[in-house]
Amino acid sequence: MKKLIIILITFCTIINHGYTQDSSNVAILKLEVIKQENVIDSLADLTEIKSAKIKKLEAAVLKTEESDKSTFEFLFPSIIALIVALVAYLATVSTGKKQRESSERILIKQIDSGKSNAELTFRQNVLSTNRQVWINNLRSIISKSISSIEFIAVNDNITPEDYRNISELLLEAELMVNPDKDKDFIDALNNLKKMLMHVLSKEKVMDDLVNCKKEVLLITKRTLKTEWERVKKGE
Repeated sequence: MKKLIIILITFCTIINHGYTQDSSNVAILKLEVIKQENVIDSLADLTEIKSAKIKKLEAAVLKTEESDKSTFEFLFPSIIALIVALVAYLATVSTGKKQRESSERILIKQIDSGKSNAELTFRQNVLSTNRQVWINNLRSIISKSISSIEFIAVNDNITPEDYRNISELLLEAELMVNPDKDKDFIDALNNLKKMLMHVLSKEKVMDDLVNCKKEVLLITKRTLKTEWERVKKGE
């Protein structure tokens, strides 16, 4: 290839200067050919140098890639272990959170249950006890009133003192009940007091008083039963 290029340059030079040039021109042409040859040699050397550098660069790149590959292969197990550890940690945190939330819910339920039990115990021990006392007092008052009226009916006689004592008992019973919820009971007590007054003034007979007594006794039994049911429920 090198010789072919020299021949082509020589041929082109001869054509440019013609076939009639003298020997001095030929000498000049030879020198020119030598220069061209030197240039071509320099270019060839430069090409070889560049080729060698390229090969070295390729070798360096290949070595770097192999080094990177070796580094990745070295670090890959550690990366996998780190990922596994991270997943395990997150799973542990999640499980712990769920357990903590579950424990909190159970604790809240226990607190609510304990609160409900405490309230129920309070009602049973305090409210129910007070209601039982109230029932006993009302039963005692009505019993005394009915007994006094029956005694008056048997003797067919009522005195102002009898009227006063029975009226006080009936008034005390009226003050123990709810004026709205126990309106029927209060009306029966008031009718009995009025009947006592009418019998005392001879406007009514003793049978009328006995009938009023029966009505009061019936409503009293119903009221006491309702309150007793509330006591059993712990209200």
